[in-house]
Amino acid sequence: MNCTRRGWPRRLLSGPVALALLATGSPVVAYADPVAPAAPEPAPAPAPPPPAPLFPWLAPPPPPEPEAPAAAPVTGVLDDWQKAICAPGTFAPGSAATMSRNWPGAVREGTCASKVNPGLENTIWVTQWTANEQMTSALKSNFMALFASAATDQTGIVTFSVAQDSARKSLEPLTKFGFEISPVPPLS
Repeated sequence: MNCTRRGWPRRLLSGPVALALLATGSPVVAYADPVAPAAPEPAPAPAPPPPAPLFPWLAPPPPPEPEAPAAAPVTGVLDDWQKAICAPGTFAPGSAATMSRNWPGAVREGTCASKVNPGLENTIWVTQWTANEQMTSALKSNFMALFASAATDQTGIVTFSVAQDSARKSLEPLTKFGFEISPVPPLS
C-alpha cells in the first residue's frame, strides 16, 4: 500500500472498516453496517399560497360578510304572509322608479297598512331580493327599525319591514309562519 500522508486517512475511512484510537491509546475497530437504516419519510410540504394577481386592483374583492341574520325557513307563501299583516285592500305595489330610488337591488316592492295596528301611521314595506347584502344595505339606508325575512325557492328573499320599534306588533303575525323579527343593523 503506497500512501502519502494526505491521502491515507481518506482511503482508510472509505472502506468497510475504520480504525480509531481512543484516549486510552489502544486501537478500536468499527465495522460499517452493510444495510443502512431507512431514512424517515419527510413530512409533506404545505401547499403553496395562491399566486398574487398580476394586477391586484383587477382582482375581485372578497365577498362581504352578511350583516343581517340569515333568513329563517318558513311555511306558507307570500299571499298568506301579506294577508296576515296587511289590512284588506291596502297593498300597493311600488313603481320601478320608486324601487330603484328607495330599494336599489330589490326585485319587487310594495306597501300596505297594518292589519293589527290600523291607526299606525307608518307603512309596512314588503320587498323581494336576490341578495342578502343588498337587502341589508337598503333597510339601513331607508332607516327601517325592524324586519322579518325569509328565503324561498319561489320568491327569493322576502322582507317585511317597519320604520319604528313601536310597530313590532304589525310584524308579529308572521311569527306563526316561522319568521323571526330582527332589528335592522345601524348604518356604519
